[in-house]
Amino acid sequence: MQPTGSNPPAVVPNPQPGAPIPGGLRIVSAHATPLTEDFSDRKKGAVNVHFNGAATIPGVVQVEAQNFPPLSMYFSAGSAKFVPGQTDVQVPITVDVGKLLREAGSGSVQVPLKVKIRGGSEEFQTMTHYRKP
Repeated sequence: MQPTGSNPPAVVPNPQPGAPIPGGLRIVSAHATPLTEDFSDRKKGAVNVHFNGAATIPGVVQVEAQNFPPLSMYFSAGSAKFVPGQTDVQVPITVDVGKLLREAGSGSVQVPLKVKIRGGSEEFQTMTHYRKP
């Protein structure tokens, strides 16, 4: 696309493989699957993370879960490596919902998650949930 007058062309993330992404690699969306229904307090799930372009260097996405509300303490729930060229990654997570269920007094809980690229300052927030079978 050629610029016309004072109208600069739109910026396209990663126009060529390996080219730097303007502003750096960032998470643009993170969607968590519901946690598995089983009889233990530790439930498994996954977070699907999408970037603003293709990664140019290897890295790690970390997910933390808030296990003990009303405290705003977050604990590591899982991590996944990504390599150059990847535009998304799936992070397997394990969350202890035992205390959450006891405090909720019901068979259903929402679990806040923080998702970030290790070494980065930005974090993306999302939720997962668990419902007793």
